[in-house]
Amino acid sequence: MADSLYQEYYKFFHKKMVWYAPILLVPLMLLAWLLFKFEFSRYLVISSFLAGPWIEMLLVVIGAGIFSMEFQEGTILTLLYKASNKRDIYFSKFLVIFCYDVILHVIAFGLTIGLSLIIFPGQVDWFTVYQYQQPLIVNLILTLLVGLVASLLTIALLFFFSSLSKNNSLAVVISFVLIFMGQGLSDNLLNKYETFDFIIKWNPLNMLNLQNQYTTYVVYHELTQLSNLQIIGGALCYTLVFLEFGYLIFSHRKF
Repeated sequence: MADSLYQEYYKFFHKKMVWYAPILLVPLMLLAWLLFKFEFSRYLVISSFLAGPWIEMLLVVIGAGIFSMEFQEGTILTLLYKASNKRDIYFSKFLVIFCYDVILHVIAFGLTIGLSLIIFPGQVDWFTVYQYQQPLIVNLILTLLVGLVASLLTIALLFFFSSLSKNNSLAVVISFVLIFMGQGLSDNLLNKYETFDFIIKWNPLNMLNLQNQYTTYVVYHELTQLSNLQIIGGALCYTLVFLEFGYLIFSHRKF
């Protein structure tokens, strides 16, 4: 496992996009400020200038290549030859991209602090009580943590679809659709089949609402029909489910 982890780490951090992504976060976060018409907003601060969806998008673009490009180029055969088993390869890839996910969220935290001090000078009181009767700084940290949980589910879905398809573009497109349209699809299902909402509300796409619900609970709780803790639990469970199913598909593929 250690050898597989080292190889994945080495390959991953030699990709140029891995180093460009944190730089891209800056203009993407500033775009949120533009959408708010350059006005101060506590919501903008605790949501890390809407960094969550952008981080997930970057993870999909970078992460899709972990499997799909190796399938297309045939380098997966070399990995399989060197590794003791397929599980080591699969979960080494997951651990590496999860660590990168953590790094991006830490960077988003630092950028949020820095941008807030620069573009909202004297306006941000980090210890003023905001949502959930907690200080603004606590709201920010918890938003990033729940965003990390939501992105775990995104990574698991990405691994699942990447294992299903050898086509890199297809895996990216499907993952993008789930990130940006999956929540709306879940809402439509809940509205259309209200009789079965006690079951439908537990669908995996509903769990992607986690970060949005934490930052705007009143609005999203009516849509998801689940509490924050229920969505967190559901997201973690589905992460394990999709990771394991992805591994089963990966382990039975012929290369």
